[in-house]
Amino acid sequence: MKAVNQEGASSQVFLTRANLTLTFTVILCVLFFAPWSKPLWLDEGLHFSLGDMSLQEVLQAIDYTSIEINHGQTGVYMLVDWALMQVFGANLFFLRLPSFIAGTVLMWASVVFLRGRGMTWIWQFFGILAISSTPMFIYFLGEARPYMPLAAAAVCMFAYFSAPAAQRSSFSIRFIGFLGLVIGALFHPYWIYFFVLSVAFGYLVRWLDGSRPRGKKETFAYAGSWMTAVALTLFVLVGQMTWMRWIREFAYDPFEKIGGLGEFWTRLLVSHFYFGNILILLTLVVVAVLVLILRVGKPGLRIVFPAILLCLLALGSSMGISYLSFSRSYWIFERQWVGGALLSSIALVWLFGSIDKALRAENSWYWRLPSMIFLGLVVLAFFNSIQSHLQSQESWKVQLESFAADQRPISEVMVEFSDADMVYAANVNAVRGGVVWPIFTEWYLKQAGMRPEFREKNPSWTRYLFTN
Repeated sequence: MKAVNQEGASSQVFLTRANLTLTFTVILCVLFFAPWSKPLWLDEGLHFSLGDMSLQEVLQAIDYTSIEINHGQTGVYMLVDWALMQVFGANLFFLRLPSFIAGTVLMWASVVFLRGRGMTWIWQFFGILAISSTPMFIYFLGEARPYMPLAAAAVCMFAYFSAPAAQRSSFSIRFIGFLGLVIGALFHPYWIYFFVLSVAFGYLVRWLDGSRPRGKKETFAYAGSWMTAVALTLFVLVGQMTWMRWIREFAYDPFEKIGGLGEFWTRLLVSHFYFGNILILLTLVVVAVLVLILRVGKPGLRIVFPAILLCLLALGSSMGISYLSFSRSYWIFERQWVGGALLSSIALVWLFGSIDKALRAENSWYWRLPSMIFLGLVVLAFFNSIQSHLQSQESWKVQLESFAADQRPISEVMVEFSDADMVYAANVNAVRGGVVWPIFTEWYLKQAGMRPEFREKNPSWTRYLFTN
């Protein structure tokens, strides 16, 4: 009995140390890859320019512009940014703080997901490195737009609905579910797609595990019970106040901004299968799966099927979102793929981790060689990302120094009220610090949705709250 107690105590100590290592790695990666000195650009300027508004003005701006210049947005990130700027002023770190927090949540949710799928702490650790290696994560970690919260919500929901039945009642799983469902539903219209995919995928995983919910009570509990009900209610309520009121049609070439149809496919595949040359990576996947089947037979297909399916769902989600832009003749952007690209990275780690776990009993190391090569690709991509990020920081530093050198009065910094003037002036304002300049409110009033000709014909809910 004493030996059993000692063994249990040793396991608990090891688990605690592993959790501390993983937590430290998450924090270190977020802090390192956070673009502390990155200048803001036009889309972030639409958030920054709200900083001098009153509560009434910012609510009206969200109301008026969420079907025009800020179409396809819920406005929640904008409102959070406005609140942060009331406290911290013209500060780019706090402007992007929601994305920093979302990136941290996304990383930890990936750990929870991989742990729920039976991956050891080593594979959870490499899951963190894999996410940190992707340009999608690094770029949108430091952008004051709702794409990182969307991706975090997607990973949280997949982790929650795919969790083993025995773990669903734990605080960490329920908290991840709350963040993905209730908080995630507030930030982006595309949340609903990842919600549907995660529920369906989680049910399939539970079915393969032999623990699928049976009966109405178990199914209701699996589907998230009150959290899902609250999330769907918030999604519809916020949507009806913003983007749902008018689904706009455009007349653009969907592939114009991405470089054509051929470039679309290249960028889509590279963003979702980032580690090394895509042909080498796909060859490695095929070899690893064939080795597994050779060693364990047909059960090997059951082992790799869920991870491969998640890869395909991740890719399919991005293709589906791109199709929405295509069907409305709107530009396709890579930022639409953030959720799918990061889910794909997690799926690849899960795939090779599952194969390695199944072959761990083999005496010959070479059967596990494909998984080891994949880990090498992740490490290589991680160090390449470090080098690239350091180079970007040097470029950003030079730009910020030029903004700091501009000591002209506000009226001379922003003269023509063009978009380029606004972006330049916002960066100068952020470098100088203090409050957000009132001139940005004047710029906002000239944007689509805010001008009188839009306010006269567009639907509005703030007209019932405010008389002016």
